Amino acid sequence: MASANRNQHWVPQFYLRYFATPETRDTPQPKIWAFPVKEGEEFVANVRNVAAKRDLYNFCDPEVDKRLTNLEGSLAQFWPTITQESYPIDLGFKKGISLFLATSLLRHPSQLERHRRWTKQLTNAVTKWAAEGNPLQKVPVPLTDEVFEVSADEIEKMRVATDRDIQSGWGDSILNLTGEFAQRLIDRPWTILVSRKPAFITSDHPVTPMSSNDFSEGILNANSEMCLPLTPTRLLLINYRGPNQGNIVGMRNDGDEAIFNYSIFRSAYRHVFSSWDPLMVMQQVVAVDEEVREEKRRMILISAHERTIGKKVGRNDLCPCGSGKKFKRCCIPR
Repeated sequence: MASANRNQHWVPQFYLRYFATPETRDTPQPKIWAFPVKEGEEFVANVRNVAAKRDLYNFCDPEVDKRLTNLEGSLAQFWPTITQESYPIDLGFKKGISLFLATSLLRHPSQLERHRRWTKQLTNAVTKWAAEGNPLQKVPVPLTDEVFEVSADEIEKMRVATDRDIQSGWGDSILNLTGEFAQRLIDRPWTILVSRKPAFITSDHPVTPMSSNDFSEGILNANSEMCLPLTPTRLLLINYRGPNQGNIVGMRNDGDEAIFNYSIFRSAYRHVFSSWDPLMVMQQVVAVDEEVREEKRRMILISAHERTIGKKVGRNDLCPCGSGKKFKRCCIPR
């Protein structure tokens, strides 16, 4: 049966309220700045109208919507306390935030899209395997290292599955995996970065990988580093590799938040959100992007230079490192 709540949020409204504009944050109609990550102009919207989709969870088990609603209610009461600067990174803090992290990952529309792709991929693989006369067990699935035991009945069930069935399976994964995901996150090192003034943005995909490769082998890869903006002045870092790992750390300089805002922008689903005009943030993002591109270019040139080792480079040729200097005045051994 369809849920009475037709406009269903994958990012809770209580969380978005913390990133609302200062003058509306404590009003019945909090508004937030939004900036499309692909194209379009920035705009101000009510938090109830962003990071939401009509009937998003309606084909899931009713228990999904019930659990998400109950969790949001509990966290909404918990959040004002744990986001205070003096609140320690203790077990209670980790338990509450880890549930938010786990559900944010699992309930996101991108996971439904992933579930659709995976179901299609698996169906095609096992159908082809069976059509070639292979036994219906230990079916290898392309692009993964996994092997599945699949029966004829299961193949038929996958073949006739509707999109509603797929959404139902996605809902089951939210129910079944949240606890496991949360526990694995609790066991990792956490650090809180604190800014003296509002500095951090968030997005409609608030759990953010700190590297484009961090989530490539699974969202909970032991080596993946991620962040979650808690408020505009507090940022959670998981698997942080800095010297202050496990502590609450104050930022030393204005602008140090730029690399984090850049990562948040890069991983956003459709929009980034902030309590101030995001065009100011875009200036940060562009500046960091230029630095990243320059670093990549430098590494490519270094790699090209390394490939020339052992090959003859004329003494008056330009150095392969890209310095623009003659080889004899740059990287020639002295």
